[in-house]
Amino acid sequence: MKNRRTANKEILLLYRFRDTEIGRQLLGVAARMGILCKVVEEEQTNEMLGTLLKLPGYGTIKSECKQDINEAGVESISEAASCEGSNKAGCESDQSKTLSRQMMVMYGFTGQRLDEFLQNMRKAGLPKIPLKAIVTPHNVNWTFRQLYEELEQEEAAYQNQKR
Repeated sequence: MKNRRTANKEILLLYRFRDTEIGRQLLGVAARMGILCKVVEEEQTNEMLGTLLKLPGYGTIKSECKQDINEAGVESISEAASCEGSNKAGCESDQSKTLSRQMMVMYGFTGQRLDEFLQNMRKAGLPKIPLKAIVTPHNVNWTFRQLYEELEQEEAAYQNQKR
């Protein structure tokens, strides 16, 4: 019997959580709630959010792609990515900078399920994740990198305001 909650296709895009204690705890919370987790690799940061989420109307990741799903329900997409011939926005800009911080992107959550997920994260003792966002109609066409950079700018502005 399929869990009704998974039909909503709630998805977490997780960056830089692989092989970390926070990542393991986060995957546990997500698994208990029936949330699919997709690990975003460094070479995928120039892909649009809609593409990474495999949303209708968005192209596929246009490079050799290997997918596997482990027992925790985590999809890992490893690929040899290049700007040539791909569906990446902003390939002409400097994309060589490594994104060094963890980021979590949430998709398909209702307000109630988002509250429940964040509450379960707190109950599990997870620390706050400063770079987190919800996919919206406004940012779905952004690359993962663009969203990361925007969140870093917002966090810096918030920290400056606190001082």
